[in-house]
Amino acid sequence: MPTALPLRVNPDGKLDQQDDLDATLGIVQIMVGTSAKLWAHAPWFGLFELFNDAARRDKQEHEALKDAINSALTRLGVDGFRVQSVMSGEILTNGRRKFNITLMDREGRAAFGDVQSA
Repeated sequence: MPTALPLRVNPDGKLDQQDDLDATLGIVQIMVGTSAKLWAHAPWFGLFELFNDAARRDKQEHEALKDAINSALTRLGVDGFRVQSVMSGEILTNGRRKFNITLMDREGRAAFGDVQSA
């Protein structure tokens, strides 16, 4: 069986291949937790401020967040996946909000995940 990236170590200490959709969603979660100020050469990677601003708005669907994520994925060279929607989720403590993300690949497979504003 061929080995493909990305790989991770599972709790048993064995290598485990991560699904591409899940790996891409993981990159999005990192971008949401990263400030644009930390990436002088690539401020489009850090989406922390955009998500925090969106958390304060009373909106259900967030086209600007979807477009920002898709732009960042394109700039990273990720062309097989696109965010289809970013929707407001539950409000958490201290004004944080959960956002629900739908990610699709070229074959129409979907991954659903959530990210949190800080």
